[in-house]
Amino acid sequence: DLCVYLLSNNKKVIIVPNIDSYETFSEETNWFENLKNLNSFENFHIWSKTKQIYNWMEQHKIKNNTFLNFLFYKTCLLKYLPTNKENYILLDTGSSLTDRKYLIEIANMFYRYNVGFKLVIKTVPCVYKKKKLHLYQGSPNITIVNRLMTMKELNHLYSSFEYFIYLAKFDGFGLSLAKAMSYNMYIFAGNGLPWNEILNHYPRKCFIEMKQDFTKKNGD
Repeated sequence: DLCVYLLSNNKKVIIVPNIDSYETFSEETNWFENLKNLNSFENFHIWSKTKQIYNWMEQHKIKNNTFLNFLFYKTCLLKYLPTNKENYILLDTGSSLTDRKYLIEIANMFYRYNVGFKLVIKTVPCVYKKKKLHLYQGSPNITIVNRLMTMKELNHLYSSFEYFIYLAKFDGFGLSLAKAMSYNMYIFAGNGLPWNEILNHYPRKCFIEMKQDFTKKNGD
């Protein structure tokens, strides 16, 4: 309703969609029908941050669909990375409460096995509570940072790590992956879309074989 109000008053509305819309789809709040209604306004625009999303919008015949090249590696800080860092690997949960990320699967792996790295989970209180991350407190291989941070604090946190793990069932590309690239971290990511697209020319990466879940009923 807010978007319709703005568009009806000659304001411009820009939406940058995620594939997360698969997760939030319901018959009552049909995201696609709402999108098509908004798309009838000339001042409504879609900014597609990956080719995967761009093609997704084209499939639904969405006009004013613009592809943005979100390849942040081109602006990465080519800073010196000391070689004597301990083998800690950072996982940033963000604030999303969906089950898009393999958070629990990754935490269980580090909890049960010695994989050569110690996992640091950066999270926020709402995710910490919902995912019951308190169960991993006290593990010698897992450290949990559970609090909201300012951008300055986040920058300091990311600059303290050389390795970053980012596994997701489908797109949710945002701050954490962009920041990892900007700090020239070595990134472990899935080998499907859009990660292999985003990280294609980024040199410090390892793609992990994984299956993506596109079985939701509202699209490919």
